[in-house]
Amino acid sequence: MYLKRKVRVKPGKAQSIVGLVVGIIFLLIGIFVVIPSFGPFGLLWTAIVVVIVVMNGYNAFSKKGVTSHEIIIDENADMDSAEERLTRLKEMYTKGLITYEEYENKKKDILDEI
Repeated sequence: MYLKRKVRVKPGKAQSIVGLVVGIIFLLIGIFVVIPSFGPFGLLWTAIVVVIVVMNGYNAFSKKGVTSHEIIIDENADMDSAEERLTRLKEMYTKGLITYEEYENKKKDILDEI
C-alpha cells in the first residue's frame, strides 16, 4: 500500500495581522497616491492590494484561513520493501545476532503488514 498525506499550511495569526496592517497602508497609498498618479496601473495596484488585505484579514480572524502552501508527505519514502526487510532479518538470524524466537516474531510482524 502506497500512502501519501497532504498537510495544508496557513500563515500564523501574528504574520496575518502584520500582513493586514501593511496591506491597509498600501491600500491607502493606492487610493490616495497611485490611482490619481498612474490611472489604470493604480487601479490594478489597488485591486491586488485589496486581495492581499482580504486574505490576511481572513487568516487573522478566522479558524479556517487561506492555505498558503501544501506539503505532501510520502509515508513510504523511507520504508524498505517487505522482501528487503525479510532478507535483512534472515541475515541477522544466520549471523547469530537474534534468536530463532525473535526471528520468527519479527518475520510474522513483517508478513502481517503486507
